[in-house]
Amino acid sequence: MTHVICSKKDLHEGCKKNVLFKPGAEKLAEIYGIAPEFEPVTVIERWDEPPLFFYRTKCRLFTKSAHVLVAECVGSCNSRETKYGGRWAFERDIPPHLDPERLKRREFVARNGPQSGQRVAQWRIPNEEIFDQVNTIDKMAQKRAFVGAVILATRSGGVFTQDADDIPPEAYGRARDAQQWDQ
Repeated sequence: MTHVICSKKDLHEGCKKNVLFKPGAEKLAEIYGIAPEFEPVTVIERWDEPPLFFYRTKCRLFTKSAHVLVAECVGSCNSRETKYGGRWAFERDIPPHLDPERLKRREFVARNGPQSGQRVAQWRIPNEEIFDQVNTIDKMAQKRAFVGAVILATRSGGVFTQDADDIPPEAYGRARDAQQWDQ
């Protein structure tokens, strides 16, 4: 019925709840006969340097039959979140205008390729294509608000979480950062 990444029957330690993603939330909304309405609460769109895109959106869920409000939730997303704000690059890929000394650095043992078995470094560089992700960031705020509202409306907080951060990295088939990057 719902789209989950980890369930109680899985063998991943620390996984206490199912994760409710948007497809599962849409199914629950349909089953409960509720429909969303979205309202922007805060919008920051700074296109100059340094760019910043921040969206806070309110999702209200109403019954389809009588248009009665059953739940509301606020979700947000911004361009400085790790997944949008930058990427890891090797030294050869650092743009000339950036000083590597001022960038966040990580080292790890290469697992494949010509440097397999050797310690290599990467630097965190700003996402220069952030403008391509503005719509995605806006939609992510809406999605977070919607999933949160569905959990509230269906009183399923004891069953679901919407925070994939609650799930240990092993549930995704990845090692923890300390193990993965050999720090």
